[in-house]
Amino acid sequence: MTQTAEAAADKRVILLTADLMASAQLEGQIRRAGLRPVTVPTLERALEAAATGVVVAMVAELTQPGLDIGLLLQLGHPVIVYASHVREAELQAARSAGAQALSRGQAAAQLGTLLMELIRPSAT
Repeated sequence: MTQTAEAAADKRVILLTADLMASAQLEGQIRRAGLRPVTVPTLERALEAAATGVVVAMVAELTQPGLDIGLLLQLGHPVIVYASHVREAELQAARSAGAQALSRGQAAAQLGTLLMELIRPSAT
């Protein structure tokens, strides 16, 4: 593995979900972005995982019990939440709070691309 590939593999995305089917799809999207998924089932475990290593983003299922978007945003990483498209009010509330909000279908198809856009070094 090259140094660049090793550096990318050290960049972790915390995926907060207890849904095994969704996690498999989203983990694939995260890997395609050159990042390492760390899937956890609870907010507590997400906070523990975020305290170690290089975390570049947090991805969470919006309907996850105990989810606190404000707390995740306070960690200073981009926060992406996803939920069924019929939960538009909750998705909009998450956007208003400062998170990126996607439908499940958008997350399954576009999460990798969005992560690459969010973590791309800015040209200054």
